Amino acid sequence: MITLTNIEQLATLPVSAPVRTFLHDQLITQPFGTLEAATAAWQPLDNRLIILDPLDDPYTHPDVPGALIVEQLAFPEIILSAPEDHVLILLITDQAGSGLYLLYPKTTQCPELLALARWADIP
Repeated sequence: MITLTNIEQLATLPVSAPVRTFLHDQLITQPFGTLEAATAAWQPLDNRLIILDPLDDPYTHPDVPGALIVEQLAFPEIILSAPEDHVLILLITDQAGSGLYLLYPKTTQCPELLALARWADIP
């Protein structure tokens, strides 16, 4: 399990090049255009990217309050299919617009994330 709170660290994540390119596109290029604009948007907010392994349980992650994740998983803002059989979801976590991005493999053992993964494949 990896937690990223600074968008500038995206380039150093220990993920494959296709996954890194996908994350760069989804977290920087599409919403903000540049790394500088993304950094300016992320700094005042409590944005996080959490990369889960198949056996990780988001309900017990130390950076995510369990009640929050239960509530937010019911209403994800975005569900996308990602390279190498991964899924990226975005959960808006507060009124200011802070976001929690979860990247996880479609082989996750978490039933709720597994159910959301099915939505990522619907065009």
